[in-house]
Amino acid sequence: MKKACFFALSAITFSTLYGWGTQESNVSGDKKHSINFYGTLETWANPGKKIKIENISIDNLYKQIPLYVKPATRVTKAHKKAASNTAQDAAAAAKKAAKAAVKAAKMTKNGNCEAALEVAKAAQAAAEAATEAAKAVAKTAPIAKTTKANEYILRDDPEKSLIKAKIDLLEVDSILVPHPEKVWSYQKEKGYRKTEYIELVIISGPTTKKTKMHYLIDNRKKIYCDRITSTGPEEQSVPLKAIKQLRVESYRDREKEKVEQTKNKEREIIKKLSRKKTTEK
Repeated sequence: MKKACFFALSAITFSTLYGWGTQESNVSGDKKHSINFYGTLETWANPGKKIKIENISIDNLYKQIPLYVKPATRVTKAHKKAASNTAQDAAAAAKKAAKAAVKAAKMTKNGNCEAALEVAKAAQAAAEAATEAAKAVAKTAPIAKTTKANEYILRDDPEKSLIKAKIDLLEVDSILVPHPEKVWSYQKEKGYRKTEYIELVIISGPTTKKTKMHYLIDNRKKIYCDRITSTGPEEQSVPLKAIKQLRVESYRDREKEKVEQTKNKEREIIKKLSRKKTTEK
């Protein structure tokens, strides 16, 4: 009876530990993440010198890290073509509105007011189409403009105007900050807080076929990691503009390792009890 109770208790204990072990949080808080990412860090202050690091996270996140896709800053051929097309549409609509207005005036002079009203409505619709086409021309311009050598001004709120993306460190090979001196800024209007962003280049994908994407991230965010030293880990908080290249080389799942250790202990207990039972017989 005691043995049966012991086995039942062991099973319950193992089940409980396994449940705790598989719980996963993306925000570390005061503890280390369940996934430990290893790699190397090279800074602009010490180019060429790579230090070994672990427990890597971006602003205390290792998955679903929010970013914005970097917008264009110069007029491209695509912009020019789009502007040309919409400008032609605007001109055609304006011409149509002018003709309709002249026709309406003639009809009114001849006493045909109802027909003149219909033509006037058509003229108004054509004028509105010209206005919308003109707005479209404005939208074909780059979403950011340069006012200083190292600053890009975002015309609209990034939350509403830029493409949002999310990355996981598990899919990242390297993170680069190519222009630490350049910032992208947005300010609703004078008196409001200005938000600044910095460009990140994310290289991801398998070794044989890597992809490179350009993103923007809030300049206030930091890379958190532990520097690996001969005397033990050294906690570090790294500003984004300090990074030249960060490589994510490997990772360990702490929680799965704990679960596996618990399983092994349970197996050993069961083996010992089984051997004891055989000996007693």
